[in-house]
Amino acid sequence: MKTLFHLGAMLLILATVSCKDDDGGGAPAEPENSFSFDGKTYQMNYGFIEDWGPANVSMEGEEDTHYNYDFYLTDATVTPSGAQGLTYLLYSELYSSGSGNFQTGTFKWVDHENLTEDDVNNANFFVALLAEDGNGDGDLGDSQDRFHEPTGGTITVSGTDLSAYTITYDLRFSDNRRLQGSYTGEFDYFDERDGERAPTNDWRKLEKKHPLIFK
Repeated sequence: MKTLFHLGAMLLILATVSCKDDDGGGAPAEPENSFSFDGKTYQMNYGFIEDWGPANVSMEGEEDTHYNYDFYLTDATVTPSGAQGLTYLLYSELYSSGSGNFQTGTFKWVDHENLTEDDVNNANFFVALLAEDGNGDGDLGDSQDRFHEPTGGTITVSGTDLSAYTITYDLRFSDNRRLQGSYTGEFDYFDERDGERAPTNDWRKLEKKHPLIFK
């Protein structure tokens, strides 16, 4: 199968869905544009999208089958001179069914190392990664940094354009931890449609560029 995954600069989407109590006895609502993970709440301050265009993820033909957007979210404050205050990056690689353009909707997690035709045929799907700064130096790429791969869950994207997308996460991990949250806001856009995709199961895209975030 032709897999085109290039799990890139994960932006810890720190998006959290605000929950309303039915009778006042439930958990308090989480802050807007944040997510919860491992007992902590993370704020999301900045997001960008890489547009990788049409992709063929089928082993049964040569025609493109999906359209690929990569979403990045972080708590860093990003300016032309650099990124300040980064503690995490949440990266999600989304493939919408059909090759014409990216379509919003709900995307299911897939195991990119054991992918089958049934997993992706006419389906919206994703792979994702959460990276945490493990030594407090404000960037990623050190041996002390922590990387978490989900083993299940969904991501939902709604909205009509880059200025008003909402992305909602409900990710599950093998150690029974869960990441939940949402982000609504404007995303910076990077056109990668002439870029070179990484080989199967190669996450070198994570370090491909974005020097503001990665060493």
